Amino acid sequence: MVRKIPNNTLITFVSRDPGLNLNGINELIADPKLGGVSRIYVLYDGRKNKKGDPVDGWAEISVANKTDLIHKLGPFKKIDIHEVEVDPNKIIEYFRDIFVKESKEENEIYLDATSLRRVTIAKLSFLITFFKVKIFLVVPDELYDLTKTFTEKDGEMIPLANWSTNQEGKLEMIDVPKIGYPKLRKVPIKIIKILSTGKYDSTKSLKSDLQMKITESRLRDNLRKLRDIGVIKYEKDGKLISTIELTFFGKLLAEIPSFKIS
Repeated sequence: MVRKIPNNTLITFVSRDPGLNLNGINELIADPKLGGVSRIYVLYDGRKNKKGDPVDGWAEISVANKTDLIHKLGPFKKIDIHEVEVDPNKIIEYFRDIFVKESKEENEIYLDATSLRRVTIAKLSFLITFFKVKIFLVVPDELYDLTKTFTEKDGEMIPLANWSTNQEGKLEMIDVPKIGYPKLRKVPIKIIKILSTGKYDSTKSLKSDLQMKITESRLRDNLRKLRDIGVIKYEKDGKLISTIELTFFGKLLAEIPSFKIS
């Protein structure tokens, strides 16, 4: 039987350091162990104001640097390149959708975390529990002078218009610890799936929609366990449980196709 050679997919978010993004792409493409890269997703800040212009300096720079990076990737004719407009505040959801698509095609996934926020990388440690994703950073050869690229306004660092560091650096694979997740059985998984349709005001209505034989105490016990691992949240007044809904992580979990009843 001939072993299938997986295609390699690379995901990068373009912000202030397109030179580092390009370094990472070039290194992966040239890595003989990988055998090349077949697809690249170039994510950029696509937030716009009412006039249809970039919403702020960060978005403006991201769009400009994305255009520059795409131009420099021009010679790679055989690589399938996708430009993806994102809201950086919801970028983890775009990653999830790409991970799902690429995993279905059994592709190897490489994620460039160079321009990602720390909180995004923290959330990724949860998400990659369900996918085979390798994360890397491109570390700059030297630090640049922030005063040349930023100005301070109302205590916040704002990027100057039309600048790019065009730095060079070296790729380093990073070991993001996977949080790990307990195996969930039929009842809690069904609860998560039902809550993905919306919040519930009481255990009575939730129990009714579960359509399975379960005592009130067992349902409460499952809700408590799901709350303790950060999947759901609810309000409690004495024995009364209300406003039962999924957390951000619970919503991510509910939408992962491989999340099935064990």
